[in-house]
Amino acid sequence: SAMGLSRYIDINKRNKVIPHGVSMDFHKHSDIKRRNAMRRFYKFDETDIVLLNIGSMTQNKGIIEILTAFYKLIYDYGKTNFKLLLKGSDSLYNSLEFVKTYIKIIIENATNINKDSKEFEKCFRKMCSSIVYISDTFSNERLNDLFNACDIYVSPYIAEGFNLVPLEALSSGMKLVISKTGSTKDYITDIMNSVENSDTLIHMLDTKITKDSNGYKNTYSINDLIETILTASESKPTIKTISDVHNVIHHNYNWNSICEQVFNYMNEIVRNNNWRQSHKCG
Repeated sequence: SAMGLSRYIDINKRNKVIPHGVSMDFHKHSDIKRRNAMRRFYKFDETDIVLLNIGSMTQNKGIIEILTAFYKLIYDYGKTNFKLLLKGSDSLYNSLEFVKTYIKIIIENATNINKDSKEFEKCFRKMCSSIVYISDTFSNERLNDLFNACDIYVSPYIAEGFNLVPLEALSSGMKLVISKTGSTKDYITDIMNSVENSDTLIHMLDTKITKDSNGYKNTYSINDLIETILTASESKPTIKTISDVHNVIHHNYNWNSICEQVFNYMNEIVRNNNWRQSHKCG
């Protein structure tokens, strides 16, 4: 693919990232009664601030950073009303085992407790008591219920392909903490430029792109992630802002629009590189 594209575009430059489409019939802001019912189901109190992350729980998603920030929020900042809901992709990955391993590493790094001791196990269980983990496969309707039951979708990813879930979360009315750089930059910038006061709903983590032996990745500090989460927890987007963001997503990122964007972008590549002339096609 890279060899083919290199004939028409400079593959060393960042190309346009077009996400998958959002199913607008499913991802929308629910009424308060349904939200409260879902929070009761997951045993969240009214005063709880619930963070949500959905995915494979692999390291490129920023899950270690999420768990580290969550640990510090509870134990260093005293934010015991913060909860974390994780929805894994256990039909494809060992997502739950990943999370358990990461939690143990975080506790081991934060304390001097022997990992084989009963005290360590007590710390592990205490942290897990603030986390709800879901391994089931969900329909779009049930995913939308998750979005509406929680308060902030956290996606401080290190490296991603499309990262569609934050777009679905925004469409459902969730506040969002997300990396400033990376694959989501195009659609997040589009939404923020289109909606007044969207920064009350979308909170950008100050990330920088760096390169190592594994390629390019987002980098940031845990303290910046914590501060961004705290800022998001205190922000109060209006119903109008939530509605305006949903409408922009509905207009620009429904499946018909996405297909049109892909077609137009490929058509632009062809035109700019005189593909027809060089290949003497019709």
